[in-house]
Amino acid sequence: MGINFVVAAPRKRQFFDPDALLDNSKSTGFLSGLHPLCVTLLTCRNVAGIVGAGGDWQGAWFGEPVYIVGDGSSQPHLPEIADDFGGRDLWSFVHEEFEDISYILLAGLCASDPERCADLAARAKAGIGTQLVSSGERSPARGVRNRSGRHWTRCGGGVGRGVRS
Repeated sequence: MGINFVVAAPRKRQFFDPDALLDNSKSTGFLSGLHPLCVTLLTCRNVAGIVGAGGDWQGAWFGEPVYIVGDGSSQPHLPEIADDFGGRDLWSFVHEEFEDISYILLAGLCASDPERCADLAARAKAGIGTQLVSSGERSPARGVRNRSGRHWTRCGGGVGRGVRS
């Protein structure tokens, strides 16, 4: 039990789920793991030339409001969204209306740091973050497609970019 959370940028209509990074997406895991790094990389313009991750997403949320949205959120309104959520709660609205960029971030983090990639693979193999690799499907790839939408089939086409089928 506990509150699950995702990180969302309402004006960009994007979010990411710490579960996809094999992080703890419960309130007890807030600010632990890779998702704080992703928030930092998404929201900071890299004027120092520091290589933190591959992909076009670094700095993509610069200057944007970012919210932590929990599955128990009772937030009635976000100033950046005129929509009243169509009778849905904020959690449902974000999952149904926003683009999930979780696996784009994961691909960029892995591409820029082979050691991090190996660590994530070992953790996944050990059953840490099993929601990513075992989804009741015959293959992990099918599970990723089902979780992220059928048009995302694999990472490729350049670092940090998904390939649409």
